[in-house]
Amino acid sequence: MRPSVKQAWWFFSDRLYPRLQPLSEEQTERENRLAETETAKRKERVSALPDDETVLAAYLGECARLLKEEENTRRGIEGRLTSIIGLCSIAGTIVFGVILAQTTANLHVQTTSFRLVLAIGALYLTLQVCCAILASVRGLERRGRVSG
Repeated sequence: MRPSVKQAWWFFSDRLYPRLQPLSEEQTERENRLAETETAKRKERVSALPDDETVLAAYLGECARLLKEEENTRRGIEGRLTSIIGLCSIAGTIVFGVILAQTTANLHVQTTSFRLVLAIGALYLTLQVCCAILASVRGLERRGRVSG
């Protein structure tokens, strides 16, 4: 199987800035079919529930327990995203310090090629810090949409 130009470009760009590859039409269709099948199964299960209140109370208790576990998981994820923002501020300070030292000639680098590598590296790290902050903020924004 020969890779297409699009796949080759994705491979290269993913090494510079990792992100999810969009699903193909076939994969999207498959996901939609799976979601429809799951919805049909869920409706079937709900219609098969007995009318006995004690049995339904046990199911309700189990659902409440699962909901509490999901909320704890969500809080853990939110904590990680928030800590990423804090760590990015530290990383941003370090990158800014390197850029400032390079521009004010406090960083004594003799070769032009090493200066170029430092400049490109600082630009790349700045881009990564910005992308990490943006991804964290987007993840935290989803919190309102998911729980609301």
